[in-house]
Amino acid sequence: LDLDNGFHDTRIGRRYTICEAAREEIVDRLLELNHERYADEVAQGLHAKKGGKRQKAAPPTAEQGSLLDDVVPTGLVDDVLDEHGVPLEQGLPPDIEAQLGDA
Repeated sequence: LDLDNGFHDTRIGRRYTICEAAREEIVDRLLELNHERYADEVAQGLHAKKGGKRQKAAPPTAEQGSLLDDVVPTGLVDDVLDEHGVPLEQGLPPDIEAQLGDA
């Protein structure tokens, strides 16, 4: 496979990359390999149909704590918010609260 490395025009401008024909060949080969591996995994029973939608993970319990407990000292977030004049009583803005709830 001749990659023809050099400066080529792309969707995002002129870049040092492989030629378009080589890129397409690589993508085609990877797609074929992906299909083969998926078929092998299906044959091994790794992709059994579960039926229905996926369920969301249960929210963490108080015993689990936060992912940041080991990284951020307790109270640091409150201190930073207070330092920047963010009233702690009103809590987080609704859009941020929604993002955290989806995480």
